[in-house]
Amino acid sequence: MNSLVFNFIKRAVIVPAVCAALAAAVLIFAGPRAVAKTAAVGNKTSNTVKTLDITAFSAKSYEGFSELKSGDFVGSVSSEDIGFGEKAISYHAAEDGSIIMSKASKEPWNGGSLLLIGANTSDSFKPLHRCQIGDTFKVSFYNKDVYTYRLTKILPCEEEKKLSSHLGENRLLLCLQYYDFTNLGNDYFYQVFVAEMV
Repeated sequence: MNSLVFNFIKRAVIVPAVCAALAAAVLIFAGPRAVAKTAAVGNKTSNTVKTLDITAFSAKSYEGFSELKSGDFVGSVSSEDIGFGEKAISYHAAEDGSIIMSKASKEPWNGGSLLLIGANTSDSFKPLHRCQIGDTFKVSFYNKDVYTYRLTKILPCEEEKKLSSHLGENRLLLCLQYYDFTNLGNDYFYQVFVAEMV
């Protein structure tokens, strides 16, 4: 067999056969994983995590938010509608990227509202991108009750100084923090999810 015929057979038959075999192997081994991952993304509740590790926080019993110190564990927030498992809330400041409750918040057991802030890049708050009007959130406090809120409004771009103006009675504000690259300072803007107590 001369080299011209062999090269033709190699290009026309052998190479496509090897490529088809490799593609089949990839589909057999990687296909089920890709399908499972796609199903998990489509099913909002499949990613819900029920356990909450608070070992990184200082946790103490409190009657009012004024008793908390910066970085103290406040409670948790979750939403089964968006596969948002229990996420820890810390008071005023945190170094680990957890969700922060602003000092502007008032106790819901006294009719107050909550202002929770999380970074857009943080794993804690990423699921908020899937929110839709009508989704519900549960906020559980360390030594208090659990409160349920229903999402009523999404505000795409708010300045930090305007966040407290959305606080009213029995309201929850979930604020996704984005770095503002248009400003030369270290400024942020926020996507705000407004939910009313039910």
